[in-house]
Amino acid sequence: MATHFPFVTLGIYGTELKPEIVTSKLAMTPSSCHQKGDTSVSQTGKKWIAKTGAWLLYSSDLCDSPKLEDHLKIITNVIPKTDLTKIAGAEEAKIVICVSLSQQPEIVRLSASMLKQLIPYNAVLTIEAYEED
Repeated sequence: MATHFPFVTLGIYGTELKPEIVTSKLAMTPSSCHQKGDTSVSQTGKKWIAKTGAWLLYSSDLCDSPKLEDHLKIITNVIPKTDLTKIAGAEEAKIVICVSLSQQPEIVRLSASMLKQLIPYNAVLTIEAYEED
């Protein structure tokens, strides 16, 4: 299955994080979650054990727009404006913007108003660029 860019991932992490607490606090079901010590098998068949808890929401589950700002808006519309690091067990929150290198550079432009919408979350903002197959 091909990945479609852009998309945004909101992640909350912590060694003592209980995903069900995050789900309850945010009133939102995650795209993916696990607790420290949970085991899973990767797409390549490799077994792994989670070193930390994680609660993840992918904008691509909620939005199929080609515009980055739409993906950020959907996250800010569904997640309450709260300091995500204050949720019980949370140690870090991240907002990761994922874009394709084959798209125009304008795709990573963020308006000042959009950046202001992200401030209450107290999340690290990063941009990751990928080559599309």
